[in-house]
Amino acid sequence: MPRPAAVAKTRLLREHNLTVKRWLHSRDEGEFTGLTSVTREEKSLRRMENADRDELARLRKENAALKHKVAQSGAVQEILGRAYELLEGITTSATTDDEPEIPPALLSATEYANWLERNKLC
Repeated sequence: MPRPAAVAKTRLLREHNLTVKRWLHSRDEGEFTGLTSVTREEKSLRRMENADRDELARLRKENAALKHKVAQSGAVQEILGRAYELLEGITTSATTDDEPEIPPALLSATEYANWLERNKLC
């Protein structure tokens, strides 16, 4: 079954009493210099209405802004993760025993008694 575009071209040629050979000759002679071929993109832009063009431009601008925000959010998340690790390390080192570990043999009698009670050895 022929395509609709081919049927339309054939009908156009018949309506104007043209053959392909005659049309090619006319084209080569420069009769059709005023006609330009239009790309698919140009056709779609011509069909697009002003409101659609405005919305497309707005959406492209919004898309670029959102991509920028996503990139910033990723950087902020990475910085916060590193800060959390740093603070966790500081907190962990700060929560260890505040008293320096002194061997029990060097403690005074009262300190030794307190040490035994703290470690539940008495």
